[in-house]
Amino acid sequence: MSETSPVSPTMSMIAYSIKTTSESVEKYQIQLSTNQKEIQYSGLGDLASSYSSIKSFLEKNNAQIDNTLFVGADFSIVQNTTESLRYYAEKFSTLAGQAQRDELPGFDYQKSSKYTLNLVRDILNTKTERYLCGGSVINEPPVNLDALPDPATYHLDDTDDIPIDPDNPQAKPTYYQGDNNPQQLHINSQNLKMSFTANEVGPQRLIRALHLLSTTDSNAGNYKQVVDEVVRLSKLAVNDFRNIESRLGEISGSIKTAKDNILSQNVGFSKQLQDINGINRNEAAIQAMSAINLVNINNQIAAQILKSTGEACSRFFAAAA
Repeated sequence: MSETSPVSPTMSMIAYSIKTTSESVEKYQIQLSTNQKEIQYSGLGDLASSYSSIKSFLEKNNAQIDNTLFVGADFSIVQNTTESLRYYAEKFSTLAGQAQRDELPGFDYQKSSKYTLNLVRDILNTKTERYLCGGSVINEPPVNLDALPDPATYHLDDTDDIPIDPDNPQAKPTYYQGDNNPQQLHINSQNLKMSFTANEVGPQRLIRALHLLSTTDSNAGNYKQVVDEVVRLSKLAVNDFRNIESRLGEISGSIKTAKDNILSQNVGFSKQLQDINGINRNEAAIQAMSAINLVNINNQIAAQILKSTGEACSRFFAAAA
């Protein structure tokens, strides 16, 4: 008695099921590793364009935040710089007042003023990866005291010739090696001036006052007139630096507000992206496990079929012989 071939017609169905469930396992594993339903935008169908646009906005915002953090680090140093300058301007103003009232007989005002002048120069020449107080000139120190003019050329008659030429914004004092273009930060449709320059009125007044007192002997015939001018300039410089601090404080507040607005936008953008292409990790994990179990079951069934087929084939060929 002969037998027909015992190969099961369901084997191809089992093989197909193993293939499709294995693809499902891979899909869910990719979803779990990326937290996205689809890696390619084309897989999102009609939502692909919206997803691409929202992601572009989010990346642009993140770039602004990164730039703000980078520039903001220098801006914090600039704020510390102006605070230091205001502090030394206050101390020098007090010293100038003592000189005017001759409260410290024998005190070497020239030496003290020279020391403070060099200190102010060093503060204005503060550098990170670039010089911070020279505008867009970032590779050389903005203040060069060797270029200061002869103190005899300064007005001592209460004529406030600072800035050098108020009708010409490009004019700059001889000591200044920078320009009038401080770094700006563009954030959330705002252009914010992220620095101050060493040729602003405050530094000009303070440097001139220090230069005058550091180069005038107490026995000079015009000493009293010089000291009076130094007192006037130093008091004005203190107020100038307070105004600069206030201005930079407002900029700092604007930066924070702009950053907060961007971060708020990013929350909305991220939610939209999640709604379009995000996954529920618990559901994806359950589906992945179900697919893995189904693959294992199909493999077991296939193995059993192959085993049964092998035994049937043995009987088939034995009968045929």
